[in-house]
This record gives sequence, structure tokens and C-alpha cells, in this order.
Amino acid sequence: MLDIKEYKKISLGFRRLASNFLRTEYTNQDIPLRRFLNYIEREETIKNIIDKKIKNVEFDYRECFVKDKFGRSYIDIPLDEGEHIKAMYDYLKYIVENDICLERLAMEYPCESRKINDILQNFIDLAFKPLVDYIQDEISKIMIMMEKDKMEKIDMSNNQGVINYADRMSSIKSDNVIKENDIENIFKIIDTIKNNLNELDLSDEEKDNVLDDVEVVQEQIQSNITKPARIKKAINNIKFFLTNTAVLTGTGVTLANNIKQLLAIVQPIIDKL
Repeated sequence: MLDIKEYKKISLGFRRLASNFLRTEYTNQDIPLRRFLNYIEREETIKNIIDKKIKNVEFDYRECFVKDKFGRSYIDIPLDEGEHIKAMYDYLKYIVENDICLERLAMEYPCESRKINDILQNFIDLAFKPLVDYIQDEISKIMIMMEKDKMEKIDMSNNQGVINYADRMSSIKSDNVIKENDIENIFKIIDTIKNNLNELDLSDEEKDNVLDDVEVVQEQIQSNITKPARIKKAINNIKFFLTNTAVLTGTGVTLANNIKQLLAIVQPIIDKL
């Protein structure tokens, strides 16, 4: 069985490829899609997540990705989540295996913008973002359960939430236990923040910087904050990001509100370090 570090690597690799896929541009439209599909088929953990969800599910993707009587394409999302996951996964494979032009498909779906990059990203977001979100949620659930099992094995020294444990350097630490509910809320908010970032009109560098800081927070929460200086620096960077004018208007407001929710939970934990 994989340990928590291996799952973090898988999660990071998936998020990078998924982010590139969701931000596909005209000049390289086929590459991110193929890399994304190759990764989820090659990475056993992710493939198992999909296979488990669609096992014994009988559903034709053409019932999800359909055309109306005027020949216009639209997505008829099935009520059953397993059918939706299967439809998206099968449609991905159909596109790659038949070398279908992504631009041609994207042009068939309604989009407010007439810019080709916007049209491509609009189609990918409509067609495949629920698959991306589902996989990431399932990986996060696995890591949460692993952390829960790990914490249950730690010997509680008192009922105030303070524990003692020996680290690998044989030194003894005393840390405030992060409540399980807080951990789950933090992870949910972080996943939402990552989704919000994809919708914000920022440079890739700016998005990657904030994404790195958010992932540091997630990593340190998962590991019971083994590197306080690292999480404090990440939190300060995230606070500075809130001064960016791009997060004060439009879609940035939602991102800013989610970041503030994250800070509201994490800051009291940081203040005790």
C-alpha cells in the first residue's frame, strides 16, 4: 500500500496535468489532452478510482454529449454520477483514439467569447472539469483517511488536545492537534481555491505561485505541521496575494472569499506555533 507521500506526489502530478488540460491553448491543443489521459490510465491509483466508480455501469457517452435537432451540441448530464464519470472518460478516449480535432469539437458548443482559446477552454471546462474534480476529491479523501488513521494511533496525553510524539530525530514535540473536522474543511476549501484559480485572469506564473503556497498549507496540515516556518511563509504569501486587484472584482471575489475562509481556520492554528 502506498504511503501518504506517494499519494501527495500522485495528487501533485495529477493537478499539474489537469491544470494544463483545462488551460489548453490553440497552439498545442492536442498535447495537454493526451498527457492527461495517459496519466490517468497509467497511474494505477487514479485508474482504480475510475474503474471502481464505473464498474458495472452501462452508459453510452453519446447520451451525454449530444446534438439537438438543429445540429447544435450540448451536454445532457445524467443524474447518476457513475454514468457521468463513464461518459466523460469514454469521450476522452474516443477523442484521442480517433484523433479528433479538439478545436472542431469546441466550436460546436456555445461560448460567449469568440476567441479560440476561450472556446477551447470553455468546451473542456463543460465537458471534463467534473471528471477532474471527482478524481481530485477521491485522492483527497484517501489522504484524509490515511491522516485520520495516523492520528488515531498517536497516544493522547491529555484531553485538552495536546499530544506528545517522537519524531525521526528522536526528539519530543508537543503540538496542538488539528481537529478532524477542521482538516476536512481545510482540504475542501483548498480544492475550491484551486478551481477558482483556473477561472481567474492571471498569468500562469502568478497562479502557480499561489497554488504552490496553498499546497504547502495542505501538505503541512496533513503532516501535523512539521515545518512551522514553511507554513507561516506560505500563509504570509497568500495574504499578500489578497492585495492583488485581480481578486477584488469579478470572479476574483469568490476566490478571495474562499481564501479568507481558509485563513480564518488556519490562522488560529498558526498563532499557536
